Amino acid sequence: MSSPALILIGYQNDYFPGGRFPLWNMETVLDTALKAIERAQKARIPIILVQQIVGYQSESVSFFMEGTPGVELHPRVTEMVPKAPIVMKGCGDCFQETNLEEILSEQNIDTLYIGGMMTQACVTFSAISKVAQKYDVCVLFDLCTSVGEVVNDLALEDMAFWVKTMPSSEAF
Repeated sequence: MSSPALILIGYQNDYFPGGRFPLWNMETVLDTALKAIERAQKARIPIILVQQIVGYQSESVSFFMEGTPGVELHPRVTEMVPKAPIVMKGCGDCFQETNLEEILSEQNIDTLYIGGMMTQACVTFSAISKVAQKYDVCVLFDLCTSVGEVVNDLALEDMAFWVKTMPSSEAF
């Protein structure tokens, strides 16, 4: 029997309308994620949130700046799971220099359901990470988005060669 967790990457204010780097279809993805959180809670599946923080500002990176409202996780997510562990990351891969693997180990997790922002970067890097290879990984494509529909869809198509993908309604 598997022991799954739902991992939600980068549901942060800067990606939403009014933020510094709004992504395509965010409101729909958020609504779908909230429904998935509710189903996961009913199934007693742990939920782990991932928050990216950029500690520097450059011409190419001006969002997720430490201490800004944009770096914060979206309040509708945190209200639903106020006690969920929050993994802080500084690069695309959620396992790189974070405590994610430790959290998963403590809870005997062997199956990862992943959804998140920047499908072509953070979701992909985490799903196919060298560390993730020891888990059964499934990307929930309706919990993902990117800078545009085409970029999102291409990333999901390519990722399907490496890991399972499915809609969140079929996950748990």
